[in-house]
Amino acid sequence: MCIRDRIRTAIAERVLPVILVDWVEQLSKGLKSYINLNHTALAHDTTMQLEDIHCPTLIMADRLDPICGMVGTDLMTESIPNSETIIFERSSHFFMIEEAEKAMSKLTDWFSKHTP
Repeated sequence: MCIRDRIRTAIAERVLPVILVDWVEQLSKGLKSYINLNHTALAHDTTMQLEDIHCPTLIMADRLDPICGMVGTDLMTESIPNSETIIFERSSHFFMIEEAEKAMSKLTDWFSKHTP
């Protein structure tokens, strides 16, 4: 049975409204979870602990990132002693995709310096 016939059958049997209600309920749960996650992330502030990080730390960020922005990157760079920061100038939020060769090269170089 093709999808069109299945839809027609579902409508005829009044199953489609039940399916839609279930779908909306699942979407609502997902949206509530997403909102709760964001509230939790905003409330969980560990910036005062950044200065306690003493292991080698590589900070990688996208200059054009509309989600994370450079404020957090700058804060980490200033707060974590002896950290190294790499900025991907032409990337938005996915430097591992948008500047993959540079990202892999920088990671390889950093690990070769910091791995026994």
